[in-house]
Amino acid sequence: MTTKTVAIVIVGGLLAFGAGTYFGRSAHTASSDQPVLENPAQARAIASLQQSNAELQAQLDRVDAANVQLNTINAQLTASNAKLAEAKPAAPAPAKNLSIGMTRRELKQTIMNNLRQIDAARSQYRLEKNADPESVDILVGDNGYIRRLQTVAGEDYSGLSMGAGQVMTVTTPDGTTVTYDPSGATTTQITDPPSEVERAQEQMNSVGPAVNKAVTAYRANNQGQDPPNPEALTPYFANPQDAAAFAQAREALKAARTPH
Repeated sequence: MTTKTVAIVIVGGLLAFGAGTYFGRSAHTASSDQPVLENPAQARAIASLQQSNAELQAQLDRVDAANVQLNTINAQLTASNAKLAEAKPAAPAPAKNLSIGMTRRELKQTIMNNLRQIDAARSQYRLEKNADPESVDILVGDNGYIRRLQTVAGEDYSGLSMGAGQVMTVTTPDGTTVTYDPSGATTTQITDPPSEVERAQEQMNSVGPAVNKAVTAYRANNQGQDPPNPEALTPYFANPQDAAAFAQAREALKAARTPH
């Protein structure tokens, strides 16, 4: 074989190799561009998942809408509560006892005395006028049956019944109620324990008649002059027992009034 023949064979082989490589790559490229075919089972599974995702998204959208609505309602309720709180009247302050320095017993006794005066005044008015007074105001004043009617704890007497024999009841701002019944059936019984000063004052009141007699005797023997001090009355009591009772009452009252 000649050199020329060998060269022709080599060149032909190279051309054949190159052509095979080119057509092989072209075939591979063409096959890779074609989509992978799915089987029916995979297609159904994918469709089911897509439907589930769509349903889940729809539920989330509904929950979001409900949350927005709830937030709106809560905001409205908060605004309404704020307006109600502003419009709500302040709670009234607890009622106070307006009688400074008086015990509950003294308070009730003073109100009871006022009611007794009113009852006596309305009875006298009826006797004179042959009619019931229109109100307690008619009975009180410089030209009335009671010159002054002093309230002691903010109680109000203006609404009392003026009918003869009618029960009268007043209530103080702190809730203390006192009733006077001319028949005595429903009259308030004052059972509050007396204070030390009240007990001492009651003791002094018990010797009051004896003291008045001693004062009268002193004046008779001293040109109408009043005794300069309590001790000056001692010789003028009718008996030593009254003088001793007066001295004890003065000591008890002094002790009760002394701050402890």
